[in-house]
Amino acid sequence: MSCDDLCQFYMSDVTMNQTRKNLLININGAGYYRDYTKVNATGNPPRASSWQYLYASDFYYYELQHIQGTGPDHLSMAVEI
Repeated sequence: MSCDDLCQFYMSDVTMNQTRKNLLININGAGYYRDYTKVNATGNPPRASSWQYLYASDFYYYELQHIQGTGPDHLSMAVEI
């Protein structure tokens, strides 16, 4: 995940249940567009979650939140299959 300025990624651990969402990525600092590996300015871990195992027969709830301060903004997310 990459964003400018702040962003969070949530995903449910139960099929399509938004009340069971878990915070997987929390970025508190601006990053470059599509820079998914950079450690942010506060020294937080890379901009990726741990592996999430998904099943083809299930549907999942996910949520991206983005906060923009000043200047340019962006939010991007990549998925490895």
